[in-house]
Amino acid sequence: MKKLTALLLSVLTLTSCTAGTEIDIAEGLETYRKEYGTETEAPYTAPDLEKAVGGLSGESFSIQDGRYYFPIRKSIIVEVKTGPNPGKSRSSVAAYAYADLKTGNYALICPDPLCTHASPEICKYYGFEQGAWFTEYTGVFYTYRQNKGLEIHRVDLQNNTARLAYTPEQMMANIIGYHDGKLYFYESLNYTEDKKTVRRRRLSCIDDSTGEITELGYFPDGSEIFPRFMKDGKIYYMEGKTLGRMDPDFGNREEILKTAYGLSHWIWDDNTGELYFSSVNEELLDGAIYRYADGAAEKLVLPHEDIYTFTLTNDKIYYSPYEPLFHGINILAAGDPALEASPRYHVYDYTGGKVYSVDRSNPSAEAELVYDNGGEFPVSNLNHPYVVFGDYLYMDEIELTREVINSREYVYYNSAFEVSKIRVGLKDGSYTKIKFE
Repeated sequence: MKKLTALLLSVLTLTSCTAGTEIDIAEGLETYRKEYGTETEAPYTAPDLEKAVGGLSGESFSIQDGRYYFPIRKSIIVEVKTGPNPGKSRSSVAAYAYADLKTGNYALICPDPLCTHASPEICKYYGFEQGAWFTEYTGVFYTYRQNKGLEIHRVDLQNNTARLAYTPEQMMANIIGYHDGKLYFYESLNYTEDKKTVRRRRLSCIDDSTGEITELGYFPDGSEIFPRFMKDGKIYYMEGKTLGRMDPDFGNREEILKTAYGLSHWIWDDNTGELYFSSVNEELLDGAIYRYADGAAEKLVLPHEDIYTFTLTNDKIYYSPYEPLFHGINILAAGDPALEASPRYHVYDYTGGKVYSVDRSNPSAEAELVYDNGGEFPVSNLNHPYVVFGDYLYMDEIELTREVINSREYVYYNSAFEVSKIRVGLKDGSYTKIKFE
């Protein structure tokens, strides 16, 4: 990546978001791809996992037994034989994959090399891409599959099985977390009372040993509690912009912090009992990282003021401040001058392709720029956060789609068809793409 940085600095002046700047960026990156764009091979260096990420958990990564699990997706062409528009159309297939952090090897969780993974009738692991909540058993986790709603399934990689664990009463069962042999989830349910539609949220759990489902009760009437995750038997939730926690019986509710924009991203450290989380607003280019421990929350003071995204290891905070690169107008605003002028419909890479690091013990000290791709592709957005394990940065490759309507180009980030995982060696500059073959 040092080659990329030097090359871009020689041809770019990233001082504005003008059309001229966009052309310069494109020309510089095309030169980079021709000279350095292929995957680079370097001996993989296994991290000391306990030292690097032992005790850490979060919504951005699922690790068990030295394997990092994540969804990937590939584009396919399907034949549409019925309906108003028969013919060929673009679709996609999604599957869970893993990278073995001890060896550097990677594969899909489906062990059949001849499987097309194209439907649930063909592949028992089809469509699992919405998160993995691991049990205490190696290779056993709960996840979602889209059918008539988001169904909960139990996957057992050791025994090569996947079974339906719960069908939502209406459209969606939202998993909160796994604790003490049980998977906790809630549903938002609409009922009709006195000719009015009333929405209630019901908490339930699945006993992993028996599969028995227990309804634990409804959230208090009038509350706007939305659970985010579960830790040590406590449910952490957002109510408006306030982060709080409570017991599964809805008792012992306590407020942790009134956030600026809600809870964007979180990571828990079992070693220290600390919760790290961010609150971010893309439109205002504003955001910060907070730390909660021993009943008190504080905003971290970092070398950069406005933080877009972050991740943790046991000794470092990796983060990206706002350094936005403008790509164009979102296709959703096409043809509407008012929407096209609104920043809400402007498409940016908010990170500028950069990742910095600071020591967790002294986060306000000088930051180190550990990765810079000059805007070649976004290293992160709020739906696709990056992670760091040892000397390796893992991030999603997100497709930037461009379409021309009435002679004007519009753009949007598209993760509906193609999503690969990119692994970058922060020490050796190696580049590996983990893609759906």
